[in-house]
Amino acid sequence: MYSGKHTTKVAVKWLLWITWIALAVAVMNENLGWFAASHWFKYSAATGLVAVHIYNLKFCRCQDDQCCAPAKT
Repeated sequence: MYSGKHTTKVAVKWLLWITWIALAVAVMNENLGWFAASHWFKYSAATGLVAVHIYNLKFCRCQDDQCCAPAKT
């Protein structure tokens, strides 16, 4: 959640949330059996979350505190 608040790209913020929700659904489905899903669903959600975090760390982070601060009006 910290990563989503401090990224500089809106698309990355959405991808972080989508992959986090997909992983949460996959883990809950593993325990509750809501629908039939392959283990690859869980693995791909986890891999996607890791990949988006790495992309965010490498390309979307602020170099100082000013770029992520809300604009003062």
